[in-house]
Amino acid sequence: MLQISYFALLALILAMIFVGTSLTLKRMNTPPQKRKSILLKVTFGLIAWFAYVFTLSSTGFIESRDLPPRMPLLGILPTFLFTAFFLTTRRFDNFIKAIPASWLIYYQSFRIIVELIIWSTFLEGIIPKNTTFEGTNLDVMAGLTAPVVAYLVYNKRALPENFALAWNFASIAILAVTVFTFISTTFFPSIWANQYHIDIKAFASFPYVFIPTFFMPSAFFVHFVYVSKYFRKNSTKAKTALHAQS
Repeated sequence: MLQISYFALLALILAMIFVGTSLTLKRMNTPPQKRKSILLKVTFGLIAWFAYVFTLSSTGFIESRDLPPRMPLLGILPTFLFTAFFLTTRRFDNFIKAIPASWLIYYQSFRIIVELIIWSTFLEGIIPKNTTFEGTNLDVMAGLTAPVVAYLVYNKRALPENFALAWNFASIAILAVTVFTFISTTFFPSIWANQYHIDIKAFASFPYVFIPTFFMPSAFFVHFVYVSKYFRKNSTKAKTALHAQS
């Protein structure tokens, strides 16, 4: 049942990604044929990533606790490199500008389910309590507040947009603490006085490996896209105002 929950959440996240991408392309007035082509590229990209993760997992290569840590370097770092590429490549500028800002926040509500799955994974004995919401993992707060913030800022217009920016930074910080807890518990247990233990063999296998290689990186990715979009928008406003004055 727990493993089915992982795949069900994966399906939900993928559905949100495709709906968000399709909605954004429509807002850009992208021709239907080109829209299909882009969605196909996204599909192939995701398939390639999951094939790569499956290979790492099935070979047992990322099960090692030796340094340098293989899972963070091979399973997590590439996702951040892709994020940097996406945010700094000009051809994605119009796409980032067109993404509905509210969607970028509503998306983060998937973290409620992630935390419930993490708790269930702890009950299975795969990960320790300190990685759950009973430990230092407060990520469920980001998931619970995401729809509230999105609604009040973008639907109700009851709060300024910079409140959403502050929420994104706070949520990034919460997620960073959670990542630190997982990595330190796995590779540097002495930080926790060797009280906690992660079953690295199980955690590095399908579908548990989705947590570090997809669920967590996707949350960071969407946060960074929101922050980039916010500052691009305000930079454009500033340039327009300056141009008007001159």
